[in-house]
Amino acid sequence: MSELPFRLPPFADISAEHCREALLAGMAEQRAEVAAIVASDEEPTFDNTVVALERSGALLTRAWNVFGNLTSSVSTPRLREIEREIAPLEAAHDDAIRLDPALFARVDAVHAARHDSGLDAEAVRLVERYHLDLVLAGAQLDQAGRARLTQLNQELSTLSTAFGQNLQLATEAAAVRVSDRTELDGLSDEEIAGAAAAAADRGLDGYVLALLLPTGQPLLSKLRNRELRRRVFAASLGRASTGSTTTGRWPSGSLPCVPTGPGCSGSTPTPIWCSPTRPPAPPRRSTRCSPRWCLHPWPTPMPRRWCCGRRPSGTASRSRPGTGRSTASRCAPSATPSTPRRCARTSSWTGCSSTASSTRPSCSTATGSRPAPTSSATTPTSACGR
Repeated sequence: MSELPFRLPPFADISAEHCREALLAGMAEQRAEVAAIVASDEEPTFDNTVVALERSGALLTRAWNVFGNLTSSVSTPRLREIEREIAPLEAAHDDAIRLDPALFARVDAVHAARHDSGLDAEAVRLVERYHLDLVLAGAQLDQAGRARLTQLNQELSTLSTAFGQNLQLATEAAAVRVSDRTELDGLSDEEIAGAAAAAADRGLDGYVLALLLPTGQPLLSKLRNRELRRRVFAASLGRASTGSTTTGRWPSGSLPCVPTGPGCSGSTPTPIWCSPTRPPAPPRRSTRCSPRWCLHPWPTPMPRRWCCGRRPSGTASRSRPGTGRSTASRCAPSATPSTPRRCARTSSWTGCSSTASSTRPSCSTATGSRPAPTSSATTPTSACGR
């Protein structure tokens, strides 16, 4: 057990071989724990099935946390080799648990009796989550389907590991080298020192601007040298596109159809996720207009200028701002005068009303008449300014 604060791993004492041994030992330990759950002669209950499954694999989780930290930060050729070796083994390990018919039978029995077992809401939620995860993982497939799914998962784990490693190597190789300090104008002294340290770590003179995994590079907002900004942007945009670390060309079978539900054979030529999920919920509609935004059936919130002073209704229809198309609105004209509020363009206290000839709310005074325009340049011609 680590003696560091919060039991942090002693990374200085951990080698690549330690990670490999810990991962293999963790998988073996979890398989033994799951085998004990399946072999139990007791009736399936929440404690001896779901809780026991939840607590299994503690060693494997700790080993994966350490190994994942190392492979994503200080990856070495040996660590990458172990990662390629472990990836299909880990996929097969997960499938051996999730596709075990005996284990699923116990979880299914607990799930069927979840409302009659005196469980609280949190425990019921955990049972439902485990049951759904196993179903989506393919636990209800027949023997041939489970064998095929296991093979596909191992292939995908190998491909995804290779993709991640190629991307990491390409990102490191695409780092931008700078020889003149004046080109780094705009960076702080700490950032310049970090660029010098990155160059020293690579055995280079000058400075190296390492790239981050997202396409956007924070340094672009600080560098004042236009040509250096262009080089950084081009390196970020074009990484992993050429050479031995390219991620642009993959085998045509890298996106197979994964059979994960009853009756799914995996022979469908298009990538389909077959699952017994519940029907999609109907789109959520607003029940009222907020002071600043009006929520509509489309996902983009609408500014208040299109709905101020109006109350919800499912019967109104008007043109969506910026288009000439009529779209159902949740805001219909109010049957009672709206609360006066100040118009953003006229600076007068106004309410909103609508006329039969217009589907948009127009600016009007509190007494109901619209202010007379003084000039077309300063007075709105259609809608309230906010």
